[in-house]
Amino acid sequence: MILDDVATYLAANSTRLTVGVNLTKGYMPATPSTITTLFETGGQSPIHTFSTGGVVRAFEQPGIMIHSRSTDYQTARTTIEAAYTILDSVGNRTLPTSSGTWYGSIDAVQAPFDIGQDANDRHLLSVNFAVRKTTG
Repeated sequence: MILDDVATYLAANSTRLTVGVNLTKGYMPATPSTITTLFETGGQSPIHTFSTGGVVRAFEQPGIMIHSRSTDYQTARTTIEAAYTILDSVGNRTLPTSSGTWYGSIDAVQAPFDIGQDANDRHLLSVNFAVRKTTG
């Protein structure tokens, strides 16, 4: 799955992030205070190709959103910047946990941005990515 692939790739290329410790997928728990979470978001329509069997969905174009949270603004900022740097412009590869899913591109939609503080005054920053990958 896309979140497994991207989380494993981030953890393998960062000294800051560890899956299941301070990097989660699909849900941002209340603790710990310093955490980064990956979410699936809406993307673009799939890309279809013609084959001998008719029209086939060849590529999917989902979106990914990353939130970074910390009681310290600079920690949240540094972590989201690291994720942004690692993922932006990834392309033409199969990510570590993928069972044959080829990622044509992972591109940032914009630079990381501040989305304010949560109810516990922890800083939240976010960045979004557009993905192109094979189906499956």
